[in-house]
Amino acid sequence: VDPEQDLIRVTVDPTGRFLFVLDGRVNLGNTGIIHMLQIDSDGIPGGAVFNTPSGGFNPEAFVIAPNGRFLYVANSYGDRITVFELDRDFGILTQKYSYTGYDRPTNMVLHPDGFSLYVVLENEESVARFRVEENGALSSLSEYQTATPEDTLEIALHPNRDRLYLTSYDGTIATFQVTAVGTLTYQGQVDIGLTHALAITPDGMNLYGTTSQMIREFSLDATSGMPTLDGVLDVPGQAAHARPTLR
Repeated sequence: VDPEQDLIRVTVDPTGRFLFVLDGRVNLGNTGIIHMLQIDSDGIPGGAVFNTPSGGFNPEAFVIAPNGRFLYVANSYGDRITVFELDRDFGILTQKYSYTGYDRPTNMVLHPDGFSLYVVLENEESVARFRVEENGALSSLSEYQTATPEDTLEIALHPNRDRLYLTSYDGTIATFQVTAVGTLTYQGQVDIGLTHALAITPDGMNLYGTTSQMIREFSLDATSGMPTLDGVLDVPGQAAHARPTLR
């Protein structure tokens, strides 16, 4: 096992044939690696493995375009967003574009229409919106402040595509309205406690966030999209098949 390895994200291309794993590397200042594994017909990764440099230092997030043609990487300590072209026959990545000058891009989400990429800029407490061109290139459009004094952490897009959620280290979650053309309008924020990851149910009615010790469950207002805490879920540690408890 490579002691420098730090596997932090995983995703599958739209064809279901290739598994991509993002290796952020343990020590700061090291170039990240994107590992590609072919997925066999039985669903098990195997066969050829290709390793591609991430195009910057210590990447923290990546996404694949809905059409499967491009992969985008947030290289946080290099302050760099890198675009790769994805060979849909063999899963091989070729770097096409690189964009610098963004203060610690740490997370990203791509709108399902494939035309808007939203990138968390951690040190700027903001989210940047880019237009995705047909050739995969990015055009910087706008930057939106989260109205929080702490670094921005996680990002999630509502299944209805009309709300965007951002959490911060100060324990707040900010809600933005997403317009039909992809612009953002700040709706407000609420204190939910430090939250490391977000997931929204397909019906858009509930949001879940994790801490190091528990899961928080929220209901989402049908009109404003603002979250309300419903309960906290304690997850059993070592006990196999134990039932979690909502309180």
